[in-house]
Amino acid sequence: MLVRRSIWRLLLLAAVLAVGSGSSSALRAAVDANDREVVKTALAAGAAADEVGADGQTAFLYATLAKKYKAVNALLAAGADPNIGDAAGRTALHHAALNGDAPLAKWLIKKGLRKSPKDRAGLTPLHHACLGGESTHTDAMWALLAAGVPADERSADGRTPLDMAKASNANSRKLLLEVLAEGR
Repeated sequence: MLVRRSIWRLLLLAAVLAVGSGSSSALRAAVDANDREVVKTALAAGAAADEVGADGQTAFLYATLAKKYKAVNALLAAGADPNIGDAAGRTALHHAALNGDAPLAKWLIKKGLRKSPKDRAGLTPLHHACLGGESTHTDAMWALLAAGVPADERSADGRTPLDMAKASNANSRKLLLEVLAEGR
């Protein structure tokens, strides 16, 4: 089993290097492998940890959205900036909120992502969580609030999370009203 794994890893390393050492394609191939050593090899071969791919995402954002957490940890260890957003300025935390993924939001906050960055539209992850209509969006919203994100932060156009929740999610609206009444 150990020999088979070693052979597999060597084949992956060769494939990553064949894609083009130092290219974002090599790093993407390494991320797809979700193998810490393969990611480290692609970076050592010259791939830039924060290079933006053709899809407008850094390797960190790509790996996070694909739930390739071994690759995410390798990228963080190599100094990748987890706060770089996609073409719309949305970070991995924005995407976690958009998808109603509270466990991912908590994990990203533990990894040091800024809790309340604004995307190009002036919306924070909390704003995005409030736009979702599912209970999972309320869970993501709660994870952000529990991490200290202000419940009354305004978007670029002046809307609050409560303004956004009014149109989409009664549970989120109720939770926000409770948090605001407590003065958080």
